[in-house]
Amino acid sequence: MPEPYDREILTRLACIAAQLTSAERVVATLVDGLSVTSGAESEGASQSRLPLLTALPLQKAGVGQVGTVKLYSSTLFVLSTEQQQALQDLVIGAVHELELQAKLDQARVELHAAHRQRRTLERRLEHARTLDALHTLSDRSLTPCEVALQSARLIGPAIGADWTGLVTFAAGVPRVQAAHRRTGQPDFTAYLGTPGSVTSRLDALQRPYYLSAYPKHPHAVPAAVRAGVQAMAWLPLGEWEDTAYVLAVARTGPARTAAWRSTDRTLLNAAARSVRAALHQRAAVSAATAAARTDSLTGTGNRRALDVDLAQALDKGQALALTLIDLDGFKALNDVHGHAAGDCALRVFASTLQGTGSAVYRLGGDEFVLLDSSERPASDTEVELQRALRAASGAVGASLGASVGTVHSPEDAQEADVLLALADRRMYEMKRQRHRRSAPLAPCG
Repeated sequence: MPEPYDREILTRLACIAAQLTSAERVVATLVDGLSVTSGAESEGASQSRLPLLTALPLQKAGVGQVGTVKLYSSTLFVLSTEQQQALQDLVIGAVHELELQAKLDQARVELHAAHRQRRTLERRLEHARTLDALHTLSDRSLTPCEVALQSARLIGPAIGADWTGLVTFAAGVPRVQAAHRRTGQPDFTAYLGTPGSVTSRLDALQRPYYLSAYPKHPHAVPAAVRAGVQAMAWLPLGEWEDTAYVLAVARTGPARTAAWRSTDRTLLNAAARSVRAALHQRAAVSAATAAARTDSLTGTGNRRALDVDLAQALDKGQALALTLIDLDGFKALNDVHGHAAGDCALRVFASTLQGTGSAVYRLGGDEFVLLDSSERPASDTEVELQRALRAASGAVGASLGASVGTVHSPEDAQEADVLLALADRRMYEMKRQRHRRSAPLAPCG
């Protein structure tokens, strides 16, 4: 299709040719069908009314003829040398201008394409930076909720969202927290989790859900529509401790610009996968950490957990009581009733103590440790210990007692190894005294 400048150039060419030669009518035509007439007769007049004076081809290098300039005049005359040269120069100039305009057009097209490519590359770079920042979240000491919120804050600006937030579902009940909001945009937090809304129905969401026409959805919240929500997306991030996490993203403005592009979906899907991977990694690390801190038989803390918890409490300067417990009669129980009965007694004893609120640890064999606040009365601990001994004895049909050694920090010591050694000495001193009296400790009945 001819460009607008083609007609302008041909119009000037026809006018100047008519002036140079006194031709009554000049018709400049391109091979694509564009034709411009200049002269006394109208453009619609038949060319047969005037005899053809001469025809000059429009030649483009490397292309050939691209058009023709025809001069008509009622008076036949011979063009002078000057007129012929002027016409030739005029035709060459017109062709050059056509070529230049075509090159300028091509340059504009290429420049526009370069700008688009640059914008695309910039978006990809921004997306790559966002994904890289998301990957680093898994290396930080954050809770799953903090990981998801930080992710929402990073994703919002990267895709030009007007609002991003985190939806958590506990027992199917949604709770919406805003993470990012563009300046000047309303906060949609109060709208999106209302009962019956689209969001409230996505607690079991397994795949990304995109809405480019939110106002048309039958469960769209009218207040959110009035506030300008045009497009929404929800991306499941996984579950953690019976809580489901969903990333929510909203856009406002005209439907054409708010709709989700393929590049938006690519980034959001990749971001959701990254967050899910971080949560899964956190779950695996948490499970491994818990396993490393847990006694496999009783479910109490093990020696490693005691070392860590005791060190942390002492570092914080907390006043605490540490009670070391050694079961009396346990070896006889194993010898008479077998190791299965011994394991049962240990599990019942430990589970009963765990229900008291004390931190319970099994050091190995039949040795346990209780960590409590120093403000807790020693009589309470004694009552709980007796109750646990009765429960364990009743479970296996044998009588169990206990020797204990209790120390306090900071009164007795402020170092973990010193406290444990002192508690051990006090526990064995109690055991020796009872052996000397040949009387069992705390008979259970």
